[in-house]
Amino acid sequence: MCILRRFAGILLLPAAFLPAQDSVRSLTILHTNDLHARLLPDDQGRGGFAALAAAIRREREGCDSCLLLNAGDLVQGTPVSTLFHGLPVYEIANLSGFDAAPLGNHEFDYGYEQAGRFIRAARYPIVTANVVDNGGRLPAAHPYLVLNVNGVHVAVIGAVLGNLHQ
Repeated sequence: MCILRRFAGILLLPAAFLPAQDSVRSLTILHTNDLHARLLPDDQGRGGFAALAAAIRREREGCDSCLLLNAGDLVQGTPVSTLFHGLPVYEIANLSGFDAAPLGNHEFDYGYEQAGRFIRAARYPIVTANVVDNGGRLPAAHPYLVLNVNGVHVAVIGAVLGNLHQ
């Protein structure tokens, strides 16, 4: 066993002298979460999806290695979401150019079936790994996905956090 460890150490030693900069790649992760259907700015003019779209556009400008993720909870919190059970929020979110997102716990506030409608409405991949229906099926097609950004493989795992009230 001791000989095997020394042999492995000898094999790894040359790797320590390889130039590290040849394998360095840039990756910028832009992230949003808990937007809670705040389509419009608040009373002080802060936030809203238009301001978010402008910030995303500014950050992506000249970025060839950007990944835009949303961590869920797009819906719930405004009259538009309540009246239309969140669907218009997903239609507007499609314009943001998300690369992937999980469902948030509030996506289930309008029922499991409505969460399925959100998945179908999204024009970006939805991943959910830790929520199943009564038959043990995941609501999304995949629990995770692997994205290749500038030669970097990034795993996006959909985990719903918080309580699901049904």
